[in-house]
Amino acid sequence: MLLQRCLFFLFLLLQFIFSAPLVSAGSIARMEKLPSGEHWFGIYFNGDRVGFSYLRVREDKSGYEFYGESVVKMNSFAFSRDATFRETYRTNSDLSLRSFSVHQIIDGTPMTLRGEASPSGIRVLVEAKGTKKEKLLKHRGALYPPMAMNIIPLIRGFEPGRVYRISILESEDVKIKKIEISAVAAETSGTSGTIHLRNNQFLVDTDTWVAADGTPLKESVRDGLVETLEEEEKSIRKFISESALARKDFITDFSLIRTEKPVSGVTGLKGLTVELSGVPDDAELPENSVQKTERREGGKALFTIDNSLLSASSPAPAGNPVALDDYLRPAQGIPSDKPETIARKAAIVGTEKSPAKVMEKLVLWVASQAKNAVSDGSSPVGTGPIGEVGSLAHARLYASLARAGGIPTKLVSGLVYVPDKGFLYHSWAESYVGKWIPVDPLFGEIPANATHLKLVEGDSEEAMVKLSKFIGNIQAKVLDQKY
Repeated sequence: MLLQRCLFFLFLLLQFIFSAPLVSAGSIARMEKLPSGEHWFGIYFNGDRVGFSYLRVREDKSGYEFYGESVVKMNSFAFSRDATFRETYRTNSDLSLRSFSVHQIIDGTPMTLRGEASPSGIRVLVEAKGTKKEKLLKHRGALYPPMAMNIIPLIRGFEPGRVYRISILESEDVKIKKIEISAVAAETSGTSGTIHLRNNQFLVDTDTWVAADGTPLKESVRDGLVETLEEEEKSIRKFISESALARKDFITDFSLIRTEKPVSGVTGLKGLTVELSGVPDDAELPENSVQKTERREGGKALFTIDNSLLSASSPAPAGNPVALDDYLRPAQGIPSDKPETIARKAAIVGTEKSPAKVMEKLVLWVASQAKNAVSDGSSPVGTGPIGEVGSLAHARLYASLARAGGIPTKLVSGLVYVPDKGFLYHSWAESYVGKWIPVDPLFGEIPANATHLKLVEGDSEEAMVKLSKFIGNIQAKVLDQKY
């Protein structure tokens, strides 16, 4: 049990620090006010990236609002545990807790906590396993949210060697926990400086460093066994999108979009109408030969998919040769000009000349040869057997072969419905054979089934950043199904 508890506490790595200017080694000016802002972090276990976290601090009329998201999975000593957190804490100006809302999924089990401070303690409503229960956590004095824990020495005044004792709300066991935070040192190196703190939240010492200008630098548990490092937003967003598209286990609970009304008979579905809410304001909402979109008020958007528009009797739009050229060129991740790609295409297609037939052969070959797995290779085409790849690599592989065969092809990503689960993030392709046809090389579908909702085009870093703004933020409501 001790090992399990220690490993779980390693998950809760949102507790980073804001700082005040470094006056001199060992002396820190008292922080009068928290800076508002956003921070993105990568979480690493034994050197491998195992998750991410996000923290936003805003000032409100009564104090501050802390909002955080954290997704992580760790494996050690034949032990596996994963956790997803979405947390909002509102505090007074001295960072003492006013109210909170926490939604967490630990090892697949969801729990929601809501509560507020009272003179006698914290009143909490716990929702778990279909039941609701009210609790009073008795406590006198100030109680702090976990995210504000390491800020306390800065607002009280940093003194090397001083120990700060506070109480925080721990969400997993729904209890109040006493914490000790030690002010280790104000360290300098040349013209730069960092503040070094140490706390006992995880039963083992946790060391945290922050730059003198207030930038969180590093949090270390067990001498670097687990590290949390601040990273650029773009880097984390790209990691989120690629992990969701590769269906990596740790991000499933965070990215899965469940619906009250299921989609039945996916393979026979001809049309689908879905309303998405929580759509980013700057999202472009792409359309194609089967998908129409309509932005609505309140962050909502209507997606209508009609695969009947691909019937032989429906008119084909005139192709633009200049525009199509862009989808015939090799690109990063789409090595359509490599000798091994050309040779593989020739072996698959043979003497077939019809673009539609060539497209079909390539889609079915990729679906039969490539194995769906949680890894997503950046260069899926090789001369030997195809390795284990995810949906993005399937799409890249198909696009490489199709462009080598003279078929204009683009990569797209968005949502696809998985029976008994919901909508998951997915990549597929669109090929031009007189008209643009959406195809799914992972599932071997021509055309792709009508649950494919395109959100972005391409696999560039920019496209992955755009896609990440949907992940974890949108909900779906199925309005209509046509067969």
